[in-house]
Amino acid sequence: MKFWMISLLALTLCGCQQTREQYTEVMPPQLFTPAPPPLQVQVPPPPPLTVASQQLASSVYGHWREQGAGPEETRLQLVLLQTGAIDGAQWLAAALQQQLRDLALDSADACYESIAVQYSLHSLVLEANCPERSDLGLGPMISAWQQLPRDFERLSRSVRLQKHIEAFSGRDIERLWRQAVLGQSHPYLRALEQETPKDESELARWRQQALEGGSWHLLTGAAAQLPSASSPLVAALGKLSGNKPRQDTAKAGFPPDNSHKRILLLDSPGAVQSQVRLGYALAPEGDSRNCELLAALLGRGGSGRLYLDLREQRGLTYGVYGSCIDNPLSRSLKFQGATATLSTGAFVRGIVDHLALLAAKGSTEAELRRAEGFLNGREWLWQDAPGGWQTRYRQQLERGRSNGHAPRELALFNSDNAALLAQAPIIVIKGDAARIEADLRQALPDFQLQRAE
Repeated sequence: MKFWMISLLALTLCGCQQTREQYTEVMPPQLFTPAPPPLQVQVPPPPPLTVASQQLASSVYGHWREQGAGPEETRLQLVLLQTGAIDGAQWLAAALQQQLRDLALDSADACYESIAVQYSLHSLVLEANCPERSDLGLGPMISAWQQLPRDFERLSRSVRLQKHIEAFSGRDIERLWRQAVLGQSHPYLRALEQETPKDESELARWRQQALEGGSWHLLTGAAAQLPSASSPLVAALGKLSGNKPRQDTAKAGFPPDNSHKRILLLDSPGAVQSQVRLGYALAPEGDSRNCELLAALLGRGGSGRLYLDLREQRGLTYGVYGSCIDNPLSRSLKFQGATATLSTGAFVRGIVDHLALLAAKGSTEAELRRAEGFLNGREWLWQDAPGGWQTRYRQQLERGRSNGHAPRELALFNSDNAALLAQAPIIVIKGDAARIEADLRQALPDFQLQRAE
């Protein structure tokens, strides 16, 4: 009996022993050189997106695609455009959607229920595809704008639920990333982080601010589908707008100074993986060709350098992606991905080393052409997708461009690209600080680790 008790105690003690965590070692960056395909196919650039425009009334404009849109001819977008950032845009979009549902219940017009609402930093968009209506759904869209929904509490619950869901998909790390890229007093932060309105009067104030000085844009597939300047619908749009334009400009100091090498760490105790955001704040002026090229070279999904090395060869992540975020008052180059806790240091070091390698060695013309083909293919998809050309053109309107861009030429990796990548990137990580701090200090000893509040 004594023997069995001793054996049981020994087994229990063995079960409690701790094994040392094995963190992934840092390796130098590797380039994957695929064999040339038997047939080289270069994706040509799409034709310029040419859109004709007409002023229908004061602050009301019509736009249509000159080369025709086929079955897209009856798709209509009503866009409220602001030069400044729109406060409470998410709340206003939710209010419009709820108002459309209420109007659908009050009437027999199925068009109300089919209208989708979108929002961005500078616009609120209602999109309808109601070919059975002579006004293509413009009347219902204007009706939704003319008053707020009747049930404020229901609206409040729906938006709070949406924000609760977003909290599980990285909303907190995205907020920290925005603060790091934009600085603490950028107008976009005020617009993006707007909290729950206290009451209906505050929501009404945001609505009035959005309308004041805003311009209305009707985007459709054919000029014949636009209402005439004498239409009551055009007059109704004109009455909704005020005459006090709002101007937000990026203040001095943007992009923020990032001369110090640092890592912002958002503690998430118990997390089994680390989420990573890494990149650069850019000046908002100019075009985005260099920014898009760098995002494509390194982070274009399954064929970018980061994916081929950090996933395919080293197994550090399921995916790592690059994007160029181009807004009227800010621009940034961003790489993002997630990795296992024990691979955090190696994963982040791998991205940093690839940036330095591209800055030092540049890229071959063959790799540039593959990246350019990817960008051209993405543009073809945008222009051919349902409502795609309207979304693309609306983005150009937000940036103050009067018409579509010229066909993309081969962008060269130049000294501007190299100078940008040679700078210290902004690094934001969300993970279990107790388990990854020492690993990050060992993998990136030249970066200062800073806990985020």
